[in-house]
Amino acid sequence: MIRLRCRVQPAIQLCFAVFLLAGCAETTMTPTFRATRGLSRPDRVLVFDFAVTPEEAGAERRSGVAPQTEEDVRVGKALTRALSANLVAELRSRGIEADRAGDGAAPGDRTASIRGRFLRSDGGGNGTTTVGFALRDGQVRTRVQLFQGTGLKMQLVGEGETVTPSGLKPGAAGDATVDADAKRTAQVLAERIAGYYREEGWIK
Repeated sequence: MIRLRCRVQPAIQLCFAVFLLAGCAETTMTPTFRATRGLSRPDRVLVFDFAVTPEEAGAERRSGVAPQTEEDVRVGKALTRALSANLVAELRSRGIEADRAGDGAAPGDRTASIRGRFLRSDGGGNGTTTVGFALRDGQVRTRVQLFQGTGLKMQLVGEGETVTPSGLKPGAAGDATVDADAKRTAQVLAERIAGYYREEGWIK
């Protein structure tokens, strides 16, 4: 996994560090840094749809890796929409102001932004991954990035990965399974963020 060394900004670090803590039994997260206490509360959280293909992520396709199928891309796009919608709903249900990117007021210097991409096995059998969603993997895996601010002041402040076991399979990718996988991932992300908010006294 690629690890980035970034200067952590107060407005976002609280969100990023929390959602990278250990998740539930089904969904796991890989932590990259510890939470810092006594930070300012972000004004809100913006959730961006995760990239489903290398092109959407601004990444090059790796040579020697099987290409995504049309079904991979179609189901991946349904999954990313469901993940964004569920994550916004889960955050709001916990008393945290959140919107999908593009909804509501423009982001400001204290606005948190959740962005990411789906990952899939590169097929080499060594556990390494490449960008994109693939039904054959039997799991929903993401690399999640947190940014602070907007425009030229936007700065990457951290990165982590989530893994959710999935029943999605080629030729059998129903809407109910897509939403269930998205909801499990969103619940873990939202609850870890809410837990930190409670510890800081921002919500009950």
